[in-house]
Amino acid sequence: MKEITIRTNNSIEGIKKIEKLWQDVMSGKTPLILKENTVLIAKYSNYDTNENGDYDLSILAVDCDFIQQLEKECSDGKYKKYDLFSENTDIPANIKEAWLQVWTDTQEGRIKRCYNEDYECTIPADYSQDHKLHCLLYISIEKRI
Repeated sequence: MKEITIRTNNSIEGIKKIEKLWQDVMSGKTPLILKENTVLIAKYSNYDTNENGDYDLSILAVDCDFIQQLEKECSDGKYKKYDLFSENTDIPANIKEAWLQVWTDTQEGRIKRCYNEDYECTIPADYSQDHKLHCLLYISIEKRI
């Protein structure tokens, strides 16, 4: 597994750093080693406090087994899975909407986050079975409420 990590936050400048990192990875300027059956995902970790503080954002190249393990850990209650899907192909807008749902659920007490490691994976409409863009978030939780 190969990864690239930056330290950032959810400020306007922090979001710009995230966007630039993704642009660099997708353009090949900052290469990741991709093999057959690997996908790119984002890992959020090393939180200072919560979504309002600094955290590490890593872009990882993982194989399909990694995603299957995350799915199992959802069943075990370690993660809460969010699957936001849309016919809108604007990936950044869909990611923002998915995170807004997580933050709302946290603020309203539907989940209790533990801010360990969270994961984000986007499946473009061209690659999904229902021809919709999917933004998958795996949020580490302390317990289901």
